[in-house]
Amino acid sequence: MKPSATQPICIVVGEYIGSLEPGKLADLIVIDGNPLEDIFDTEFVEYTMINGRL
Repeated sequence: MKPSATQPICIVVGEYIGSLEPGKLADLIVIDGNPLEDIFDTEFVEYTMINGRL
């Protein structure tokens, strides 16, 4: 599997988590860059979402 902005990697583990859909909880980060091309882009976190809260 390869993640991207339109195809995130998701693992189904319950009714309210496991994929990015309305009504589900999410833990994710938004990075300004592409860490697949340059791992140091992980230093440029723009947003963090924990349990669906930005």
